[in-house]
Amino acid sequence: MERKVEVRATEDARRLSGGLVVGGEDGGRVDRVETASIPTSLSQFATSASVSTRTWRVVVQSSIVADFTTVKRVIPPFLFGQNLQTVDRGDFMLRRDGSVDQPLLDLLSELRITTLRFPGGTPADYFRWWQALGPQSVRPRQPSGNPFEFYDPLVGPEEFIRLSTALRAIPFVTANVGTGSPAEAAAFATYFDQRGFPVTFWEVGNEVYFQGILETGFVGPPPDIYAKKVIDYAAAIRKAAPYAKIYMAGVIGPEEADSFWNNVVLSLAGPYIDGISLHNAYFPLWGYKPDKTVPSDAYLFTAMLGATKVVERTLSTIESQLDRLGRLIPIFVTEYDGIFFADKTIEDPVRTHQRNPTLGAALFNASVLQIFARHDRVYGAHHMAMAGPNYGSLIGIDGDVSFKNPQF
Repeated sequence: MERKVEVRATEDARRLSGGLVVGGEDGGRVDRVETASIPTSLSQFATSASVSTRTWRVVVQSSIVADFTTVKRVIPPFLFGQNLQTVDRGDFMLRRDGSVDQPLLDLLSELRITTLRFPGGTPADYFRWWQALGPQSVRPRQPSGNPFEFYDPLVGPEEFIRLSTALRAIPFVTANVGTGSPAEAAAFATYFDQRGFPVTFWEVGNEVYFQGILETGFVGPPPDIYAKKVIDYAAAIRKAAPYAKIYMAGVIGPEEADSFWNNVVLSLAGPYIDGISLHNAYFPLWGYKPDKTVPSDAYLFTAMLGATKVVERTLSTIESQLDRLGRLIPIFVTEYDGIFFADKTIEDPVRTHQRNPTLGAALFNASVLQIFARHDRVYGAHHMAMAGPNYGSLIGIDGDVSFKNPQF
């Protein structure tokens, strides 16, 4: 690989010659120096002295050596997962009449989506699975998790089975801890098993570590209460599906430190779980500064890409905590995305959302996947989401038209 580097220097630069090693990170070797005979007096630009300069064109040869005989890690296939939410017609996977959007499904089939998480994020802890069966027109509306907001559950267990099968994706199901029960989760596992669609991976609740009464109305439990729930849910699900793998909801502590939540839950429920799920890779979330001013796009995307360092550090933190607690279990990052949420009191939501389906956000996702691949404990990840009009989805939606976003 040959690059030409133009250097402006004083006459002392004449000492440069072929074979000189250039310092710095490049570490390239100067192959030859092409001198342009353009002596230039700078006296016309300076008042105190006259400095003679010359332009040197230095041709540097650089090389990259790759050792394919050493395998540091085989990349886990479950890193390439996606979320399928029950709201928004399954992130627009269904048309308004309830039928599958086949062109959109065809686009997604070009990828190798290895695992599909259902029924999504916040709605998972309000989802009554048996009420999302039968004819779509008679299914009762369900709460989305947002205050006073309800939706038609067009995507229920049967649609999940159909889409997972079409995409050849392994199912990953989040059990309802908010309004559900262990018996309800066990019946859910039994339903899948009887349909010839056994679900191995089960997550006990979604982001339930937010304690207190949230704006959604959900009462987040303290860690000891959640640990008891994990034990009860694990026992019930395994009774219905002995092969099930149970994942607890984990979190990073303040200032990227150890989490008290994790310590308590793992200490009490550790023997009953097979893994831990994290949501440590949503950045930057908001597109404004603490003083509510909106900086330049260059500033915002620099912040987004810089946040990959936080993803790296927090994974190391949770891995160290698991080591100290003696829990050598895998990690699934069940939601992640480079994303800007809108606040209409600060900026037009249309402008905010324009930053999401971009190369910058796609580069963040690619960088995050590279970090996951480097960490031996991370065995799976689910990007949020597959399709939609506003966020960093794989497929963009504009009316009835679907198209590939840079994240694709």
